[in-house]
Amino acid sequence: MCAGTTCSALSGCNIAPYTQMIEREARSQNVDPSIVKAIMCRESKGRVNAVHVNNPPTSVDCGLMQINKPGNTCDQADFDPATNIAKGVALIKQKYLSISQTYQGISKDMMVFAAYNCCGTEGSPNQASRDCTPASGFPFTLPKWACPINPGPNATNMCFVRGYVCDITACSGQLNQ
Repeated sequence: MCAGTTCSALSGCNIAPYTQMIEREARSQNVDPSIVKAIMCRESKGRVNAVHVNNPPTSVDCGLMQINKPGNTCDQADFDPATNIAKGVALIKQKYLSISQTYQGISKDMMVFAAYNCCGTEGSPNQASRDCTPASGFPFTLPKWACPINPGPNATNMCFVRGYVCDITACSGQLNQ
């Protein structure tokens, strides 16, 4: 699914000040620290005060792990590294626990990455695609984010989600070497 993808999220990312917090929290919640590090780099590049206002502006992503919250402002507590990392790791763990359907060639890690990144108005990225199925010539059904047909009209469509998944997959693999 992501063959040939190289890691871009680690470029320009500085998580060194948070490495011990990440490793401690990840281990306490039984989550691979390299996944947390790769997601943090992709989400904030290790910038503790990172903010992203979503479009339409009904929610905002705050801090190192870009924790989503309603409204359009982050408060000071959202930028506390230990709290933000704990929330991010808990969210990653919750995404793992919520996976009930699997797909051939798609790892649970990939499904977690898709769910962490997505979705506002397009539903779960891990729902079965209506377009990529054996009835349409695919050897097996793919999740929405992995289907190259009908990715969605907005800038953060399923092609964006696929790029995110492949980048995190490459980066977490690189961190595990």
